[in-house]
This record gives sequence, C-alpha cells and structure tokens, in this order.
Amino acid sequence: MRRIDCVLTPVLVLGLVGSVSPALAQDPRAPEAVGSIPDQTISAGESASVDLTAFFSDADGDALAYAATASDVAIAAVSVSGSVLTIAGVAPGTAVVTVFASDPGGLSATQRTQVTVAAPNRAPEPVGTIPRQTLAPGQWVSLSVSSYFRDPDGETLSFSATTSDPGVAGVELSGDIVTITQAGTGTAIVNTVARDPGGLSVQQSITVAAGSDAVAPAPAQPVAERPEPIEPEWTRPGAPTADETGAGAQSAVEAGQPDPFPPRLLTGFVESTGYTLAQGRGHLSAGYLGANPLAQATELGDFVPGAGQVSYGVTDELTLTAGSGFFYYNVAGGDSDLFPYFAPKFRAWHNDQLSVAVTGYLGLWLAEETVTYYGGSVAASMAVSDALSVHASGGMLGISATIFGETLNEQIGVVAVGGGFNVTPELGLAGEFRRVGFEDGTNILTGGLLFFQAFIAGEVGLAYYLEDEAEMRPIVSLAYRF
Repeated sequence: MRRIDCVLTPVLVLGLVGSVSPALAQDPRAPEAVGSIPDQTISAGESASVDLTAFFSDADGDALAYAATASDVAIAAVSVSGSVLTIAGVAPGTAVVTVFASDPGGLSATQRTQVTVAAPNRAPEPVGTIPRQTLAPGQWVSLSVSSYFRDPDGETLSFSATTSDPGVAGVELSGDIVTITQAGTGTAIVNTVARDPGGLSVQQSITVAAGSDAVAPAPAQPVAERPEPIEPEWTRPGAPTADETGAGAQSAVEAGQPDPFPPRLLTGFVESTGYTLAQGRGHLSAGYLGANPLAQATELGDFVPGAGQVSYGVTDELTLTAGSGFFYYNVAGGDSDLFPYFAPKFRAWHNDQLSVAVTGYLGLWLAEETVTYYGGSVAASMAVSDALSVHASGGMLGISATIFGETLNEQIGVVAVGGGFNVTPELGLAGEFRRVGFEDGTNILTGGLLFFQAFIAGEVGLAYYLEDEAEMRPIVSLAYRF
C-alpha cells in the first residue's frame, strides 16, 4: 500500500499543473486609437496621404492591417497601401472617412476623419480689353485695371505691370491703379498681370503710342466676356478716353495733364483753368511773371515780379499749391520783397468736355508793413477738340494792411478769357485777355509759345498792357513735372 501512494503523488502534481497553466495564460488585446487623424481639406482632382502608424497602437506588439471607407464616394475616394491612407477629391462637398486597424486575431480599432473637397482653383479671366492709350509729351494716364479682370472663384486678385520700353512709356503700380507716363516717342506695350492667391494668373496688354497720335491702333483682341458699359469718367483735353468698364466698377481712366504754368496764373490771383492735377502728381515751377497785374493795381511803377512754387494733387479733385513770390520794384535802388502764399484748388464739377474748379488764395507781402492778400476765383475750361481748348474765369483779389496807422481794405475784381492750341504734341500756343479792376482797371493781353517734354514744360511769351502808356513785358516760366 505504501508503494502505491508513492507512485500516485507525482501523477497528481502533474495533473494539477496541467489544469492550472491555461488559466494563467493572458488573452490577446485589441488595437487602440492614438490621438485623432486630422481633418483634411483638398481640392477636387487633388489627393492627400496620411501615415496611419502614428494614429494606432497594439499592446501585444502585433503588426496591424489597415482598411478605410468613405461615406460618399462621389465626393472622396479612399485607398490604403500598407499603412498609408490616400484620400482623393472627386467633387466639392464633405465626406467622413472611417479607418480600421486590425491585428492578426481579428481584433480592431477605428478612427474617423472629415474630408472637405473644395472646387478646384481656377485662373483669373480677362474682361474685355484695356483700351489703347495715346500720350502727348508730358502726359500720363491712370487706369483702374481691376475692372478688366475677374476671378471665377471670387478670390482677391493682386496686380503687376511692366513696360516693354521704359524709354517710350514708364509704368507705376499702386494697388490696382496702373499709371503710364510718356517718356519718349514711339510705341510700347504695357503688360498687366492679375494673380490669385494660389498663383494662377492671366495677362492683358496695353498698347501705348507716346509722343505722337499717328500710331495706328492695335487690332482688337477677342472678347470672351463683355460687361454692360457705364459712362466713362471725364478725361482732360489731349488725354485718351476710357473704353467700356464693368458695371459698378471704378472709373477705368483718370488722365492728368497738369496746368503747365501756374506761377503766372496764381500771382494774377485768378486761376485761368478748371483743371486739377491727377492724384499723386505734381510739379515744381518758377518764372518771371510779366502778366502779374499787381504792378498796375498798386501803382508801384517799375516792377519785376517772379515766383517759385510746388503743386501737388492730393486727390484727382484737390490740388494744393504753396510757394513764394518776389517783387523787385525800384530796381535801381535794389528794393525787393517776398510774399509767401498758399492756394488750394478744388475741381467742383466736370463732364466729358467741361471742367469747373474753385480756387482760394492767401498770401503775405513781407514789406516794411505786412500786407495780407486774399482771393478766390471760379474757372471753367472746355475741350473743343483734341488740340483746342478754351477757358474763362472770374474772381476777386483783396488787400488788407495797416500803413502809417491807417487801415487799408480794398477788393479788386478780375476776369479772364483765353485758350490754347496744340500745334504739335511738343508745341502749343496760348493766349488770354485779362481785366483787373472793373471801374478803373487794367487790360492785359498775353500770348505765348508753350513747349512740352516728358518731365519739363515751359512758356515764352509777352504781356501787353493796353493802357494810355502801353507797355510790354516778357513772360518766362519753367515747370518740372513729377
């Protein structure tokens, strides 16, 4: 009996071990999601790839197999190669992509991500054609080119512009405003490019005939889409006109030719023309002002007037001028005075041919007794043709001073009529009749030869005082345009 017990004991132990071992073995664990797969935004026709190994883990260290489905295959198509998920945009819209990660035992984990498919980026398109420009010497033209382009996706466009020949036509860009300046004689092409945020672009070309009107127009380009026309903005005489622009768009053309000889006009205290400088344009000018009526108005006798000044177009309607004149009277004695002045000019009304401007004037005559000058005028200019323009103006000059204890206040009326004729793009003729004072006034008749270059303009002429003791004085002025 003892012997049998000894044999059974090890058998019993082995049986117990065999029955406990399966209970101690660990069950397989399912894969787990790690973080979240980022939402994807792609364009139709494009695709995006995601490496899924970063977004799933398996605690048992098993290799995972991946699969994916899309909630709407008409919007997004999905495929998996190894651990890389590829999402292809089919059509604009939104779909949900579900990703499965499975271990060898069939246990799995899932993640979902949203896919937004946008419409494909489309290139900007031209709208009509930008009209050909003809610039006489010294002229420029500013074009709002945004009305000549559109983006089918509604994106904001940026613009750039280059010239084929800077020696013929210079080009500057500010926002969507392309400014072309005559620099020489000939024909140049200004290329304007509109670009969307995605880098797609389209180009329009502007033919520029500079220094001459004889260049034949370029053949019209085919028009894919033409908006309803609106009334073009007024342009100054000699400047090119606007072609049709998109409905509701800004003015396509705002041309500027500065008043060429403001020193003579301003020191007459009445502006002759109804024109203002284009925005951002100006000139620095000086001259001997033989047509200044102040000599007769104040009976100073031998009198030599001159002035230097700067004018600047704050807007297309507002020009500001500041400068200083100088008076040499009693030349033999060397007596002279200065008078600084300031003159704002506002273009109050205009249409295709007529422009009306209002000017104010304030100056100080810095003599032994300071004399204040003030005035105002209204001037109208009309373009009869490309070469001929006429103008008329009227206003008042006021003088206020205290001399030897007595206060002097006097107002003098001034009216003027005249015109200009461009003989060639570089040369012109100008004439004017001016009456200073109505009851006991002075009649002044002026005539001059005008010359225009890209950045320089000048005048040489005579002022004839139609009085009992008639006298004639020279007129010389020079202006640098910028």
